[in-house]
This record gives sequence, structure tokens and C-alpha cells, in this order.
Amino acid sequence: MDTEELLTKYAAGERNFSNANLRSADLTRATLNAADLSEAILSEVILTQAELGEANLSRTILTKADLTEAVLAKAKLTGAILTEAELSRVNLYDLYDAFMLGVNLTEANVTQGNLGGANLSQGNLSGVNLSGANLAQANLSKADLSGATLSGVILSQTNLSGATMPDSCVYVNGETGQFWVIDYRLYDPDGDGQSKLDHVAAMLNGVIHSKQLPFTMVLMDSWYATQKLMGQIDQLEKLYYCPLKTNRRVDDSGGAVPYMRVVELVWSDEDLQQGKLVKIRGFPKDKKVKLFRVTVSTNRTEFVATNDLSQADTDVVQDVCGIRWKIEEFHRELKQLTGVEACQCRKARIQRNHIACALLVWSRLKTMADQSGRTIYQIKHGMLSDYLIEQLKHPSVQMSLA
Repeated sequence: MDTEELLTKYAAGERNFSNANLRSADLTRATLNAADLSEAILSEVILTQAELGEANLSRTILTKADLTEAVLAKAKLTGAILTEAELSRVNLYDLYDAFMLGVNLTEANVTQGNLGGANLSQGNLSGVNLSGANLAQANLSKADLSGATLSGVILSQTNLSGATMPDSCVYVNGETGQFWVIDYRLYDPDGDGQSKLDHVAAMLNGVIHSKQLPFTMVLMDSWYATQKLMGQIDQLEKLYYCPLKTNRRVDDSGGAVPYMRVVELVWSDEDLQQGKLVKIRGFPKDKKVKLFRVTVSTNRTEFVATNDLSQADTDVVQDVCGIRWKIEEFHRELKQLTGVEACQCRKARIQRNHIACALLVWSRLKTMADQSGRTIYQIKHGMLSDYLIEQLKHPSVQMSLA
């Protein structure tokens, strides 16, 4: 079945399209409310801004499908396969037992939704409204939950191992490798009206004007590579190094050819060693940045942009970007040693207090580790070992055997 046949039958009143094969179809802005697309093959289909209210998408294959801004109110996606699908800025309801490995749910609304048993491992849930949602037995391992609204969420037996937590500002001493968490934010747009980018801008201003800490550069993730934030750093006369997403459009020809995706750029041997000047689409006419192609691992490459136009060494850029992983080190320690993910309370205030206490615990453990020359893991586990040894020698609860 092709796109034209589907839309013609729908317009004639037919609603049953179960088991249909619509692989790679373009259904942009299509109206398919209440359609039965259960067990259909919709891999790589384009459903941008499509209307799928009350549609039945149970067990539908939606691998790499683009549903950006689609209307999915009360749509049923039970058991659907949404691996690497794009679901940013959509309203969702029933995703029970759905397979969503690597899915992008940026700024989606899943209020009161049912995601019980869903596999969201490695998914991007940044800024997602999950208020009152059922996440019981869901798999959120290595998912990005930064900025997600979690008030009233049911987390019974939910796997949160490796999930990304609140937005944090980490201050790193590049010479000693020591780092400190100097600020953090919890995403709550309904409460404070602030976006994730607003939080980053506020933390950056706080470092300059309130804390008055000396620093030379800002390292951030591709999520924050916006013209507004990068322009703010320019105005503060600081340097930034920031990876761009592979679909970001840039121009390295001086306007001779149209903008192209950064992953499609042609790199000469000189470019690979020294980087190249590019203009990012949407930036001011005369604003150029230096772009470097950095090999992170054998199967991963990053395209790093910087306003340091004098930088001409990819190896140096790679070393600088390596410092950015200090924040990942912090997140790992916070999760593994403080129980930050263990709070099952549903009230937002209690969750915020719990996260704040976990951060205080991490800060104290880190200070003790730096002072003693041991790792933070040795400090934490040493406390438990000392306690167990003492209890074995002198039990606080005496036992008597008849």
C-alpha cells in the first residue's frame, strides 16, 4: 500500500489498515485519527505534524520514524517498536510495553501516561513532562532525564541505572583534574517558566557575577549549541568548545554552495589536522566558528565547534573535549554512591530535597577523597568496611543461642 492509496481509503471512511506496509512513506500533516495501524510496518515513515488521535498503533513497527509534533492524543502504542524514533514535542498516552531503544522524546508530554514495562534504554527524555505517569517496571537505563518533570511518577521496579540527572555546572581545574559542582537546576517550566537553556544561561551568569570564579572556557553538550547561548559566551569574552549534532547545517564555502549537514562535509588532510572555518545556519552573517572532526572512539566521531579561531590542532581540541567528561564522572559517582535515584516519593518537593541531600553527600565525600588522596569509592566503601569490622568485633545487638 502506498501513501496515496492509504489517504484515499481513509477519506472514503475506511479505518482498518492493520498489517499495512508503509515503509519510508511521507505522511507529513496527514489526518489519520482513529485509524487502526496495528502491526503495520511504518519504519522510517515521516509523520511530522500528522494527526493520529485515538489511533491504534499497537505492535506497530516505527523504527526510525519521524513523528515530530505529531498529534497522538489517546493513541495506543502498546508493544510498538520505536527504536531510534523521533517523538519530540508530542503528546503521548499509552506506551505500555513499547520497545523504544534510543528514542527521542525531547519536550514530549506524557502526563498521566502509561509507560509501564516500556523499554526506553538510551532514550532522550530531556524536558519530558512525565507528571503522574506510570513507569513501573520500565527500563530507563542510560536514558537522558535531564530537565524531565517527574512529580507524581510511579517508579516501582523501574531501571534507572545510568540515567542522566539534573542539569549541573561543574568547575574543573584543568591542571590538577579536580572538579567541583558549583550549581545545578531542576527543570520545572510549570513552576518557574524556565527552559533548559534559560537555566544554563543563569548558571553561567552566576559564575561570572555572583561567584566571580576565574575561568577561560565553557565546555557543553550538543543540546546547548544554540546561537543565543554561544553568543552569550562570546559577549562574556570566554571560549567555548561544543559538539554539533550531525544533522546541523553549516557552510564551509563562503556562500558558494547551499548549507549542508555537518556529517556531509568533505575534509582534506589539512582540515582533519587543523580544522576549518564554517558558518552555522541561523547565526549572524559574519559569525564564523572553527570546526574540528574529532575521533572519540573507533565507532564514534564528534564535530566540535569553537570560537577560538586561532586553534589549529585537532589533538588539542580532543584533549580539551576530554575534560567535558568530568561531568559524566560526577553523574556516575552521584548515582552509584549517594542513592540519588532511590527516592520513591511522588511529591516534587520531597524529590527536590532528596536530590539536594544527595549532592551534599557527594560534595562531602569528594572533599574527603581529595584531602586523603583516595578515590571517592574508597572513602564510601571504607566507611562501610570499618562499620562491619567493628560490628563483628563488638556487636551492638547481642545474640544468644539456646
